Amino acid sequence: MAVLECVKPGAKLGQIILAVDLTVADAVDRTLAKIQDLGSDPEIRHVNYPSGVHVLAILKDSQHSAISRG
Repeated sequence: MAVLECVKPGAKLGQIILAVDLTVADAVDRTLAKIQDLGSDPEIRHVNYPSGVHVLAILKDSQHSAISRG
């Protein structure tokens, strides 16, 4: 998958998203268990990329002030 396809559609400037693409995981149940063992309670979302619909486990989705370049 190209890097640009990894950007969440509609992401805003300054938004930070940390996700695991469950669509490409070999064993989704074991992957989710490992994520939860690390102390995270991910939100499950689907995203429509040009390559198809992907299921993501969102670990972090936060908005920060954009750095202006002058």
